[in-house]
Amino acid sequence: MLTALNTAAMSFGGSDAPTALLKLSSIGRITPELNKTYAAKLTELLGELGVDADRVFINFIDVAASHWGWNANTFA
Repeated sequence: MLTALNTAAMSFGGSDAPTALLKLSSIGRITPELNKTYAAKLTELLGELGVDADRVFINFIDVAASHWGWNANTFA
């Protein structure tokens, strides 16, 4: 798992209350069913950090193995 955390002043819906924008990329593990599980767990975790569920936004990205590089190669 790769995690990067960036903080910035954000406003959504006219409010500067804590907000989270997540990008979850995976090879072969992005499906409608799994995405619901990921969304629930990530939202719960962010809730523990003070971010209300209605201020959590998640972008799920299914990446082809040939489009992800590592160690001078790709995963395909």
